[in-house]
Amino acid sequence: MNLSFKVPLVPDKPNFVVIASAPSPYRISQHRRFVEGIPEFNLVSIFLESQNWQSWSLEFPPEIRPVVIQEKGNGLKRPSVLEQWNRANKTIEVLKEISPSFVILTGYNSLDKLRTLRWLSGRKIPTYVFSDSNIHGDLASGLKAIVKKTLVRWVVQNSSGQMPCGIYGKEYWMKYGGDPSRMFFVPHGPDYRDLDAISEEHIREVSHRYGLIDGRNRLIYCARMVDAKRPDLLIDAFARIANERPDWDLVMVGDGILKAEMESRVPEALRDRVLWLGFIDDPLEVFSLYRASDVFVLPSSFEPWAAVVPEAAGAGCAIVSSDVVGASGDLVRDGLNGFRFRSGDLEDLAAKLLDVTAAGETQRYRDGTISVIKEWKVSGDPVGNVRRAMVQSDLLEDASIPREARW
Repeated sequence: MNLSFKVPLVPDKPNFVVIASAPSPYRISQHRRFVEGIPEFNLVSIFLESQNWQSWSLEFPPEIRPVVIQEKGNGLKRPSVLEQWNRANKTIEVLKEISPSFVILTGYNSLDKLRTLRWLSGRKIPTYVFSDSNIHGDLASGLKAIVKKTLVRWVVQNSSGQMPCGIYGKEYWMKYGGDPSRMFFVPHGPDYRDLDAISEEHIREVSHRYGLIDGRNRLIYCARMVDAKRPDLLIDAFARIANERPDWDLVMVGDGILKAEMESRVPEALRDRVLWLGFIDDPLEVFSLYRASDVFVLPSSFEPWAAVVPEAAGAGCAIVSSDVVGASGDLVRDGLNGFRFRSGDLEDLAAKLLDVTAAGETQRYRDGTISVIKEWKVSGDPVGNVRRAMVQSDLLEDASIPREARW
């Protein structure tokens, strides 16, 4: 594969490669930050597929040096064994041409990634495995648990370290023998500078365009309308508290097979207090809606990480999340900036919503989010943590981030 980048590789710099499944807004944003924050390396971004399962309209910034292995989207369908084998061949061909000094491999749940990891390990190229694995989702039993233990331990043994999104991911890797001193948080999330740059005028314009009414308080949900996200639980909880909180509305952002069913689930008397905005492609519009809302709610029955949580926290929302959502372990402090409720427990969710929406309390929780996100910008900074991994691999002497590339 003859590579030709719009932004050429600088000859006297080593090459740093990230191998990702497919592009997404938060991944593109993260790669751009790598370019800014790790100027000692040339970044090359290998995408196994050109299109994510979500219908985002994305363009590859030339500075991240994108290489697409397969020109199609996965549509939630796993590629065949032959496709995966061929993708590994092409990926390894690219790696041979680039001669990377450092690699991040995102995930290990397919033949192409495992084969690529084996190739990298055999050549002793420092390789850290990113994943959004979450200890709360590690529910395999019997033969599946035995096979999984063997596989994940092999991944640990053949990688230089792991890059979980947060604390629940760290606990997951430790269960399979991972060394915590070789783990660095590299979470999905926004570039918080984008959030900070949104003007009040833009927030008002977006709010009015989507029908948000001035002077109302708002709960906001942003996720697909599918069973695992439990939009039904939130609707039922809102119905329980609505009479006690007449000045609150519910904003539902997202699309999916359950959307029509969820709309009909809302009691007739509350239908003018629930807004259905559908899928929103522009991240800045979603961020503006967070900024125009007060409390972000994610009731999922399981969520490996959930990039929407750091997005909403970065916008200053109080957070109410189920206790199995990956990001809740790092970004929700019970009683400080919101609550974690028992997954699937309607009574507990309704109680937590009553607490966080009580008169005079909501702003206190939102203020708590400011302190939580300030800490997270340090401990969960992907650029700083990749630099630390590079120092650990004797590729950099200094882990500090260049001033112009900080949040």
